[in-house]
Amino acid sequence: MTTNLAKNLAMINSGNSKKMYMRVGTWNIRTLSEKEQELVDEFRKANVTLIALTETKQKGKCELTLGEEVILYSGVEENLRAQAGVGCIIKKQFRNKNVLDWSGISDRIMSLTLEINKDRKYSLIILYGPNENDPKHEKDSFWEDVQSVCNEAKYPVIILGDLNGRVGNITEGTEGSLGRFGEVIKNANGERLIEFAINNSFIISNSFFEHKDEHKYTREVKSRNEKSIINYVLIEKKHRKLIKDVKVNRNAELGSDHHLVIAKSGIQEEPRMIRTSKKAKKSTKVYKLAVVEVRREYQRQINTMIIDLENRDSDYDLEQMWGCYKGILHKAAESVCGTVTTGGRKKKTHWWNKKTQEAVKKKKDAWKKYHQLGSRKNLGKKWRRTEKVTKNFSMRT
Repeated sequence: MTTNLAKNLAMINSGNSKKMYMRVGTWNIRTLSEKEQELVDEFRKANVTLIALTETKQKGKCELTLGEEVILYSGVEENLRAQAGVGCIIKKQFRNKNVLDWSGISDRIMSLTLEINKDRKYSLIILYGPNENDPKHEKDSFWEDVQSVCNEAKYPVIILGDLNGRVGNITEGTEGSLGRFGEVIKNANGERLIEFAINNSFIISNSFFEHKDEHKYTREVKSRNEKSIINYVLIEKKHRKLIKDVKVNRNAELGSDHHLVIAKSGIQEEPRMIRTSKKAKKSTKVYKLAVVEVRREYQRQINTMIIDLENRDSDYDLEQMWGCYKGILHKAAESVCGTVTTGGRKKKTHWWNKKTQEAVKKKKDAWKKYHQLGSRKNLGKKWRRTEKVTKNFSMRT
């Protein structure tokens, strides 16, 4: 797990020193396609260092930079239908400084090596487990691969992801791997998860923190009266005190029936200097003077302004005269070549404008009503219409 820029960490005063503790999340987003900028916005609002992503439905392995954020993902091979998929979103500065390496093992398993400081390194594993009804051999193969990745990990392991298993709340026989604050229901996938946790001395952290149902259930479809806990944070028992809380964030919305799950940790990072943003600077596009026609127009405007200056009945000294000629050169260059403003602003995706944001908001509102009040037939159609409008905006702009 990880820490980030000062604004993305909880700052706790202890005497005269400031300590920063990381917050990370896990989220089944149902697909990453055409949601990239929405994801970036939700990531910023969640005030976390990293979010593990599952069911991204992307092909191949990729590192995608979007302004100040980076998305890493691992999916199926290019010749297969897009399905499953794992990944994460992190700050670009954290990616460059704290992620030593990452590996896309498969479309269901991904690992990162994180360096918080010289003395603290962690192996972060992101998982997307098979569904309850998937064939037994697929489940066996998945858990064998997970076991291999854990065995090869050089540093303390933390696991984030959607394991598609319901572990229940009966702690007897779990050897301290399961807490008593889970849900009642347990299924076969949940039994596999508990067995894995016992064999590797992990705890299923979600189950050790008491919360209201609205902050406990990670997947919910109100229109079908369905809710479950299948998105988890696991950590080795000997490091269990590093996880201070695991809780559902119901404010994040990305057109998924899964909620964002956030873990607060006790992993502390050394304080960093906060960079101040650069002031905006206007520059002239002088490279355009390489074009003959532009250069001729530039010379014409200079001559015109010099003639106008010389016709004035003014008694300038040498320094004032130089200031006038310098101003003429700059004014003519700006007029002919144009200017560009650099610095002072964050880069934005070109199509992410006010109209697109309004369309996305309507889509999200329709999605919430779809889950809370209406039938699949009526509200489902309404949400799909708003989703289509959103896509059209992004394609036109």
